[in-house]
Amino acid sequence: MKIGYKSDVGRIRENNEDSLLVIQEHSPDYCVFAVADGMGGHQAGEVASAMAIEGLKKFFVKQNIINKTYQKSERIQKLINNINSNIYNVSLEKPELHGMGTTLTSVLYRQNQLYISHIGDSRVYRINDEGIEQLTEDHSLVAGLIREGTITKEQARSHPQKNVITRAIGTDLNVKSDTYHYTLQDEDIILLCTDGLSNLVSESEIKHIIESNVDLQEAANSLVQLANAKGGTDNITLIIFQC
Repeated sequence: MKIGYKSDVGRIRENNEDSLLVIQEHSPDYCVFAVADGMGGHQAGEVASAMAIEGLKKFFVKQNIINKTYQKSERIQKLINNINSNIYNVSLEKPELHGMGTTLTSVLYRQNQLYISHIGDSRVYRINDEGIEQLTEDHSLVAGLIREGTITKEQARSHPQKNVITRAIGTDLNVKSDTYHYTLQDEDIILLCTDGLSNLVSESEIKHIIESNVDLQEAANSLVQLANAKGGTDNITLIIFQC
């Protein structure tokens, strides 16, 4: 497997509220990757995203649960419910963390099968010779406007409410995860990223940089560099892999 990943604070924020997860070494049967983009003042976003990633890590590493359970949408939802409840309860117990939440987009890969669980506006892309395809649907205000035909994708990039998300982990007692299943081809490259990348770097730029770098770690570094060159207005986190 080829892989590259990076998390960067950006040029504006004082703290990095993003978190990521890369699991390769614990089982030859599967790989797990995830990104989380936290929200909430006074470092609450950092706590929320870290808790979400830790919840995933415990599920896959300590319990050693492989993809035959992850494939089932009800099992995924149970996992998400547990993570959501933990974050929500902590936010109620600690006033300084009240209102915290996080996006959480995770993938499990095994034998050309890709299983995705998704909440929020972080994204999963597939890049190949045919182009670049977003595999997840944003849970955001502007995504809803795009679906309604009110604005275009390009207009969404500069919309004043582009950062308003409509679904997150930890902000309510209950949350529903979107689940997806894809069969990948050998040439497919998968990118997970937070909106610190996708809000600043276009899909065509993402595709060009990934295809221009044989080393996916160099591609990850270059994408972060470009996002920062375009203002670095948010934390930037991404994982790129090809099997």
